Amino acid sequence: MNQRDEALSKVITHIDEDALNDEYSRLPSDMAYFSELYAEAKKAFAAAKLDRDITRSRLRLVARETIEVSGKRATESMVDAAVELDPQWLEVKTTEIECQAKTLRLYGVLESLRFKRDMLIQLGAQARAEMKSF
Repeated sequence: MNQRDEALSKVITHIDEDALNDEYSRLPSDMAYFSELYAEAKKAFAAAKLDRDITRSRLRLVARETIEVSGKRATESMVDAAVELDPQWLEVKTTEIECQAKTLRLYGVLESLRFKRDMLIQLGAQARAEMKSF
């Protein structure tokens, strides 16, 4: 999520009680926008996990072969250690973590928008009840 989207998420989760009609009309488009961002983030996260798995498998084969060429018997712990120290592994793992964090941030924004929707419903009902009492 870029800085513009982060700033936007802070603005859209605020409720202006003096402009409830504007809030009601804007909420669906806000939900749609952030749902699309969330879907893209989930897609990027899934791709990062796939890339991680492929890279790990490839690095395990290379590590096993390198260890065995040196005349040693390749144990699982030796292969795992070689993979985890490889810069390619660190890069794909970091990318996966960043994608997961972005996905979680966007999920949080969507949850805030769901709470906002519930609060708008409650405020609308309260406003109607107050109008009936006059």
